[in-house]
Amino acid sequence: MGDGAARRGGARRLSHNVSMKRNSAMIEGFEWARWLRALVAGALVMIAGGLFTAAGSALIESWFPDRPTPRDLLFELLPHVPWTQYAVEIVYLAALGLLVVYVWTNNHVRRVPEMMVLYGLLDIGRALIMVLTPLGIPYEEATHFNPSGGLMRQWGEFPSGHMATILLFYLLVDRDKAPAIKRAMLVLILAEVVFLLTSRSHYSIDIVGGLLLGYVVYHQYCEGRLFDWLKRFVRV
Repeated sequence: MGDGAARRGGARRLSHNVSMKRNSAMIEGFEWARWLRALVAGALVMIAGGLFTAAGSALIESWFPDRPTPRDLLFELLPHVPWTQYAVEIVYLAALGLLVVYVWTNNHVRRVPEMMVLYGLLDIGRALIMVLTPLGIPYEEATHFNPSGGLMRQWGEFPSGHMATILLFYLLVDRDKAPAIKRAMLVLILAEVVFLLTSRSHYSIDIVGGLLLGYVVYHQYCEGRLFDWLKRFVRV
């Protein structure tokens, strides 16, 4: 009897230890090892997006040195305020900061790899589009900040990467879980539109194109089948 009880007790302790080890590798339903693999896949897509963007920008600069600079209706109606080019970047980073807060406070760390993939897909899509009909930059001194590549000059105008990405940030936020962040994101989107126009960083058609690109990529990824092959690498 004593030996049997001891064996059963030892088996229970062994089972408990195995369970503890398994649980230590899992946080709220997902395995960290799998998440890290997904994170690497997301980073690779982002790197691909940065390379596509750099290649497209270099192609535009070398093949289309004399790009036309058309007139823009909203440029005619709105004043040119050069300092707002910095406000463009402040608003962009504020939206990114809100997304980080949303992810952290709502325990959406598991979704980070997919968010990285969406950002990379936006970059790839933009790079493929912007080389088709390159336009001259509206304002020579305007700068663009590229989070995936640091401070660098971007020669692609249509579509606007700023607008595509900030709309993506907005769409990633669940209104029911974070209504205040959702509303703040909407305000930032409107501010970004105004600042992009008053700084002459983008033509109005670039802004419309950026919004369309962000919307299409997000909904195609979430609801379509085009990226099904990619989801299995980044979903945790």
